[in-house]
Amino acid sequence: MSMSGADYNKMFKFKVTDRNIYDQEGHVVDSVTADKMVKSMDYGISLVSTNGQESFRRTLTKINPKQQESIYQSLKDLPHALRSRRLQDGLTLDLKPISQRVDTAKLLGKAIIMIFWCTECYSGAGVPNQYHAVNDVISTYYNPDKLQVIAITDSPFDVAAEALKKSPILNARNVFEASGITDAYQTDNRPVIVMTDKAHKILFSISNNAGVTVWMLNKLLKENVAN
Repeated sequence: MSMSGADYNKMFKFKVTDRNIYDQEGHVVDSVTADKMVKSMDYGISLVSTNGQESFRRTLTKINPKQQESIYQSLKDLPHALRSRRLQDGLTLDLKPISQRVDTAKLLGKAIIMIFWCTECYSGAGVPNQYHAVNDVISTYYNPDKLQVIAITDSPFDVAAEALKKSPILNARNVFEASGITDAYQTDNRPVIVMTDKAHKILFSISNNAGVTVWMLNKLLKENVAN
């Protein structure tokens, strides 16, 4: 689960009055350095108690890769996890369902990210820039010679175009009015993100907005696209 400091405050009435960011030894870290550390995906920012349970401050915390991978695996065992027989880890992605809408020959030798989406269904109705964090991590590694991103939705063009103005999905080949494709991939019209390696073996596949998604994409893009 991922939650902003403001959301924590609302839910639990935490007091975070200190605008500084600290390392785990209690030293102030300047905002530029802290931003770089968080964007590296090696660190996150946690709220750490400074006075019992009444006062908290933002603290840079080293992310444990094994823990993140374990969280990902545990999410796949939940009752509402994606059950598509075509989009499970370890399978070779079947490109036939998209072959009439996408030139699959141009996907040979490239990693693929497929983003199945529906209007206002990723982060909740009314939330703008729903794919902001996903866009950021993909943009960091995006190289059309090594990676192709395909955004797929059931929505008709006019509805999808309006939704994308508010919540753009960047660097993607868009496919609209694609109920035949979403049915073939058995997404149940839920938001789903899938990533393959260059041989199109599925490395990551998850439905809904999971807190581990961006970290996993960063790891896999670094391993399969950056190198």
